[in-house]
Amino acid sequence: MKILKNNTIPLILIMSLIMSISCTKDPSFQNENNDVEPKSLLYSYGDADMGEIHNSGLEYYYENRTQEIIPNNLNIFAEELLNINKVLYPEYFEDAELSLVIKVTEELFDKKDKNEFDYKETMLELNNKFRNQGDISVKLSILLEKFIKNNPSVNDAITEIEILRAENNLTLKDEENMDMFISILIASDKFWNNKKNDSINSKFWGCNPRHQVRFADAAGGIFGGMLGFTVAPGLGAIIGGAVGSQLMSGVVEEMQIQNGGDCI
Repeated sequence: MKILKNNTIPLILIMSLIMSISCTKDPSFQNENNDVEPKSLLYSYGDADMGEIHNSGLEYYYENRTQEIIPNNLNIFAEELLNINKVLYPEYFEDAELSLVIKVTEELFDKKDKNEFDYKETMLELNNKFRNQGDISVKLSILLEKFIKNNPSVNDAITEIEILRAENNLTLKDEENMDMFISILIASDKFWNNKKNDSINSKFWGCNPRHQVRFADAAGGIFGGMLGFTVAPGLGAIIGGAVGSQLMSGVVEEMQIQNGGDCI
């Protein structure tokens, strides 16, 4: 099975991927603030570790991409990620249809052209859309809107989610969405600390781009997961969430670099 045109998986890469996946399942890790997250915060979504899928797919993409920047046509980027995920996680992606993934991509970015993407505006619109449709509760939607606007740190975001959980009797949908969100958020923090994002400014005031890219990954995951049910019936939350988080991760990080290392 081909992943990318004229490209195969070398043995050494397979070994490195296995090592990377096993590291993702370590009981704890240090995040950008050198805090150690307890094992209880390493959430999964049902049988799928969404954070692991997010990191493994991006790891392969950055190790093997054939051009320096993400294609302007985001559907091409989505196809590349889908083909990678089909090889890494066939149990989830083997039967995934590209046409449905493209539907999710175009809805998630409100465009198929990377250069026309407005991150904050699109995220807020999606958040309102899912709240109005009843896919997320008003309380969770308010919290996500706060995250989109303020870009909290990983620790602060997790703390606020756990407070929301403790103080409210949340729906199963909300619980599942938060499990996916936290799994991807923690994994994204680990991925960007180890891999890239080192050219991004770390500010002590205003928007911190390091926080923004990590939240964008997690938001892309839960919004992509919901789109996997709504605009692409049959795709499902795991595939929509995985590709959505990987897409948003790469695009937002690249846009920050093009913006001089600042938030977008």
